[in-house]
Amino acid sequence: MLDHVDNGYDLSLVSVKLGTGNYVYDPLAQGLKTPWAEFPLINGFVDTDKHCMNFIASGQTNSEIKVSEIGLFDKNGVLFALICKEAGYFFQTEKASFFSFSFSISFDQKIDGQKIKLSFQPQNTILSALLKLHTQHKDAHPQYKRFVEVLFQQHINEYDPHNQYIMKSDFESTVKGYQEKLMGLIKLLAEFFEQSIFGGVNQVNSNATITLPDNFKANLTTLNHALFLTPEAGHEAWSLTRAGQAFSINVFSRSGTNRGSYSGPVNWLAIDSTVDNPMVDLDMPELVAAGVKSSSGALKITKPENSDIDLMKCAVLMTPESAHEGWEISRNAAEVNSNIFNRSGTTRIGYGGNVSYALIKPRDGKGQDPIRFPGLLMSGVSETGNFSIARPDGKKWDFTSQNYIVLITPEGSHEAWDISRTAAKIDISVYGRSGTDRGVYSGKVSWAVFQAEGDFDLYRAGTYPITIPPYSKVEVHLVGAGGSGAGSLWASNISGNWLKMAAGGDTVFSIDNQVKLTAGGGKGGYRGVWNNGSAYLQGVAGEGGICTIDKLGEATLVGQKDGEKAYLETAHDWCNRDTRGGLSVYRYGQGGEGGYTVETRKHRCYGAGGGSGAHLHFTYANKSNKAITATLVVGDYGAPDTISPELNNGKSGEAGCATVKTSKI
Repeated sequence: MLDHVDNGYDLSLVSVKLGTGNYVYDPLAQGLKTPWAEFPLINGFVDTDKHCMNFIASGQTNSEIKVSEIGLFDKNGVLFALICKEAGYFFQTEKASFFSFSFSISFDQKIDGQKIKLSFQPQNTILSALLKLHTQHKDAHPQYKRFVEVLFQQHINEYDPHNQYIMKSDFESTVKGYQEKLMGLIKLLAEFFEQSIFGGVNQVNSNATITLPDNFKANLTTLNHALFLTPEAGHEAWSLTRAGQAFSINVFSRSGTNRGSYSGPVNWLAIDSTVDNPMVDLDMPELVAAGVKSSSGALKITKPENSDIDLMKCAVLMTPESAHEGWEISRNAAEVNSNIFNRSGTTRIGYGGNVSYALIKPRDGKGQDPIRFPGLLMSGVSETGNFSIARPDGKKWDFTSQNYIVLITPEGSHEAWDISRTAAKIDISVYGRSGTDRGVYSGKVSWAVFQAEGDFDLYRAGTYPITIPPYSKVEVHLVGAGGSGAGSLWASNISGNWLKMAAGGDTVFSIDNQVKLTAGGGKGGYRGVWNNGSAYLQGVAGEGGICTIDKLGEATLVGQKDGEKAYLETAHDWCNRDTRGGLSVYRYGQGGEGGYTVETRKHRCYGAGGGSGAHLHFTYANKSNKAITATLVVGDYGAPDTISPELNNGKSGEAGCATVKTSKI
């Protein structure tokens, strides 16, 4: 004790435990008699004037607890101080609330604050405890958030809210700075946890297998992830089969009473629907509920317990996984009911299979973008089947990019829909079914738009210097341009190079003599030629672009995929008349469409489409203390066909692209 009197006390205090026991205090006690929960100490100090030590702790509870015993513990779990009540309690917690409380330990003699050194648990342990507490609650500090929102709005509305301190323009800049810092902290928090939402836009020819990214650690067959599909081109419906880290889809269109092939983009999304994943709320706070249910046609989704949400105001997303034709949805404030049906000939029959669903609060897209991606940008409900989703003012989103995922769910009886995009809006057209014909649709349509990836720089055709800062990494996608489609014409010469259309340009990334990676442009299609019954030539489909790795150097290859060949069949009279170009394998770079035949019987001599550009995905880390400059060349589309009349022209391919995302190592 003499050493402590001379040298002082070094106290490493870690936590406070709360309990519900009532008893007489025992000086020899080593713990609480009826412990309830343990919470971390946030801070503390020595008050020499009042001869005490003061501490602050923080906690969270989902129940009402009458606290009648409090114990302070050091880093080894040894009890340092204890207080209890023989009857009654000190304070009572509230349901579903975060709280903090302070308490003091008094001494019976004057103390020398300089001889008492207080130390607490390491910062990473405190951070871990705080993160756990915060992520266990759907909205940890609603009172603070609301207060800040009101305060910010009041300041913004006033011309000079604090003329003694700062002008409004300066205040707005300060607020923006605080908002950016806050978002930075939230994004840092997100890095501690696994991702809960995955999605993308894939080009599909009826059947496709979609593999989730490497950071998807779950198993889709457990049905813990809700899967959502939205084809963009004209179609009837689809079926879906889950595997471990992938799922296969079969999308079909309709021809009379038959199901035909589909070709076009398919938007998809996977949402973790387990109730114990705290990151779902952080990744998508607008999500009310999500899940997967087995259904024989009827499906009921009820409002979550302890929720005051009005389901009439939510967007309803639904994806049947077995083959079907369409569905009907009705709802009220407390529940959503759907009736899903399949088809046999022109008759609607029962459905059987799993159904994924989600309820999402409306979001106008004008606020802060998501903290990580895929993330929800906008959601809502249209009162009609023909409508547009418009990009909000001030946003720079380009909806033509496959970086934007569109999901829709018609609520009235329907067959399917068409979706078309421009940079500033997405047009939706839902249709019904009358026998073998498409009919008018009547009803609401729920919709949502997600962004697949975060901030990156998008480059189209041209040459650009790319600066890689010291100790930074770039993630790069290269896409070659699409080859031009060919036309169909009358000509006496049915041979020669003039029959082949121009290829799309290559997209190349290079660093001096160290790195050179090329996503090749798609090849042009060949013209179809008609002279007479014995002298004619069928078009030949353009091949897809090729990935070439001349020098990998310090780059790390993530993935590569050659472009797709165009669709025209070759070397026979009875052409399938499918003159589309090869579909994009990432974003942009699609091959041009071939021209319509000039041959009088209309069954041969079609012009062929061009192939699509290849796709390369890689990273490059600059570990030096000096910036590195790379050269990026993005390929342009090849020269278009010039057949006259224009009806028989081929179309130009699509220019390639590159995306570059820079981050610190």
